[in-house]
Amino acid sequence: MTGLPRIAVLGLDAATAAAAVALVDGGLEIAVFAPEPISPDDVAALAAYGCADRLVALVPATLRLSAATPTAPPFEIHGTPADHEPSAPAEVTRPDAGAPLGTFDAVVLNDHTGHLLPTAPAGPAAPSGASSQPGVVQRFGDVFDPRAAWVFHIGGPVELGAARGRWIGEYLRGRYALPANLPAGPDADPGHGHGLGAGSGVGAGARSGVGARPGAGGLPGMAATAMRGRPWRRGARSTLADLDRELQAGHARAATAGYPLPTPSAWLTPSQ
Repeated sequence: MTGLPRIAVLGLDAATAAAAVALVDGGLEIAVFAPEPISPDDVAALAAYGCADRLVALVPATLRLSAATPTAPPFEIHGTPADHEPSAPAEVTRPDAGAPLGTFDAVVLNDHTGHLLPTAPAGPAAPSGASSQPGVVQRFGDVFDPRAAWVFHIGGPVELGAARGRWIGEYLRGRYALPANLPAGPDADPGHGHGLGAGSGVGAGARSGVGARPGAGGLPGMAATAMRGRPWRRGARSTLADLDRELQAGHARAATAGYPLPTPSAWLTPSQ
């Protein structure tokens, strides 16, 4: 055991396959739970990096996500394994229909499994690619969900899936720290931009002392872009450049704080 969080990736497509590979490459333990039918190309993408054994194929419409509380781990995955699924990770049980498949510290969702997130008080999250709207939760970077600790979303093309998977891994390993002073809650001013910052909650650094201070020249990277009101989604190439800058800034924030491992309690929190 590494002491790092165990991650369940729910749903398999090109983006989540790339993210899963990036997470494994970062030394994290994952299991991928995917309802059939599953694209052979997506399975091949996992197999090319030796990750096919992380996949558990499920009978359609049986995948479920539950938690003791709707806003924090641990998360329990339920489903009915298909008769011809690839071998699951050793620590994932082989239950009868309807029994739990495993308990995990973090969850990665895609556009097809985002609805599985237990209802949280902050309201619905905006779908991938949606612009900011009052009353709609905006994820930080379209990845970090403010409604529940250690819930992440992956979408977009393969290259974004891989980059966002690396971003999640860097955060969970304590190598990246979220910025402070992000707009808080589902009704934050949509004029701040969308994708990062707008309505996504207060970063963990607000409580840990990590990140830029208000009035200290603004936030670096993507967060600064969002705070200045410039839209973040300007195409995959620009998004990747923004993400790279934010990773560099987050690496610096983590280094300043001594690389503390994140905790679910230090998360994006909805406004009260």
